[in-house]
Amino acid sequence: MSQQSKHTARPTASATSKTNGFIQSFSASMSQSSNTISSPHGLPLLMSDRLRLVPYGLEPATVDAFCRITTDPEVYWWRDEPYTAEAQAGYFASEAFFEDAPNGMGYWAVFPKDTEALLGQVILQPLEDSGLIEIGWHFLETGRGHGYATEAAARLLSYGFDTRNIDPIYAVIRASNEASIQVALRLGMRPDGQGTYYDKPHLRFRLTRSLYKSQSQDVTS
Repeated sequence: MSQQSKHTARPTASATSKTNGFIQSFSASMSQSSNTISSPHGLPLLMSDRLRLVPYGLEPATVDAFCRITTDPEVYWWRDEPYTAEAQAGYFASEAFFEDAPNGMGYWAVFPKDTEALLGQVILQPLEDSGLIEIGWHFLETGRGHGYATEAAARLLSYGFDTRNIDPIYAVIRASNEASIQVALRLGMRPDGQGTYYDKPHLRFRLTRSLYKSQSQDVTS
């Protein structure tokens, strides 16, 4: 989950300008094809201008990387109690962690292109039992403030729309998580009401393939 909820935020003119600027600068990398390298579970390695999105199970996206992100209380701040490394390692080793891989969905760890410095992770998965597909992003403190979450999520959106033919794609975000809301708006996602997900109230954001493509065309025409 992308982390958030409640009062609906409206995109401002400034937010729209930032969205178009981001899509323009990122359109070249969005058009590139996915790398043919895949994880043992079939998820592809994805590249953007600055980043590698490495599916878990493919080095260096190891169980240690997964545990480092998901047991960090600053990352998974919405949980009443943090996950333990033991519990997360067990989940990683289970079939449940990779159950969506046959449908091209799952978790990708995010690294710079030229190093193995873990930055965070992005997720494409079913949104509980809603019938919707959600995108999510979780970044370590060292991976924040550089536009990495937006860049990684944009690459995963491109994969979801163009390779997996998923349309639309949603994000659910806690209302107090302003940083994550801003990522969603920079991606061009639109407020789509609210609901209870993962036992907590969330804002819901939505992006269609046609809107995503039209935003790119608007700034390049």
